[in-house]
Amino acid sequence: MKAGMQTLSKRRLLLGLFIIFVIMLLNNFSSRKSYLDLEENMTSIYHDRLMPATYLFRLNDLLYQKQLFHLSEGALVSEQINNWNRQMDSIIHAYEKTYLTTTETRYWKDFRQHLDAYNALEKSAKAANTREDFLNPLSGALTALRHLNEVQTTEGNVLQRESEVIVKQSVVKFYLEISLLLILCIMALVLVHYSGRNMHFDYSRN
Repeated sequence: MKAGMQTLSKRRLLLGLFIIFVIMLLNNFSSRKSYLDLEENMTSIYHDRLMPATYLFRLNDLLYQKQLFHLSEGALVSEQINNWNRQMDSIIHAYEKTYLTTTETRYWKDFRQHLDAYNALEKSAKAANTREDFLNPLSGALTALRHLNEVQTTEGNVLQRESEVIVKQSVVKFYLEISLLLILCIMALVLVHYSGRNMHFDYSRN
């Protein structure tokens, strides 16, 4: 009877060990996924938020330079204007390679429309074009850029909060794994103890 109880206890211990092993395995897979998610968030913060914010800042700076140029010079075309346009084309090309949210896409479309309107005026090279003709589309483009910068801040904060949650979850999973390891060790010791008693009992019978 006693030997039967010990056998039942050993089976329960083995089942417990198996369950803990499965939980640890699932926890390990979950932790790896969390690390991948965190890495993806960090990459996104740099490539899709910090770099675009830099591009937008540079576009904003170039547009302000154009605005000041038209206020002071009033000229339609100059080598300096052409140089600014080349820089803007390069920045626009780089920005459009980044990930754009739905809101970003809408504001970016507004920016491109205002910029195209400005470029059309610039290429027309008509003396009848006034400073106000140039400043209106420039003002619209600058407003769109301001909205885009706000989106960068908002999306960056979302990614930061998500990253903080992932880190906290990883800490919890780490402590869970440590706790399971301790339980696993205790159960293994108990199992060894039962095995030792059974061996002692068998030797005694002989």
